[in-house]
Amino acid sequence: MKFLADMGISLRTVSWLRGGGYDAVHLRIISVSNETFRVKRLPI
Repeated sequence: MKFLADMGISLRTVSWLRGGGYDAVHLRIISVSNETFRVKRLPI
């Protein structure tokens, strides 16, 4: 399962998910602006 974590989710939670074998990424890591963000463009 894949997760895209919003700014309200801690980096520690994303790390925990990844440790559990999930494909998780945090918005803070993939530096996108609100104006250009498109989920279909993310290489997840």
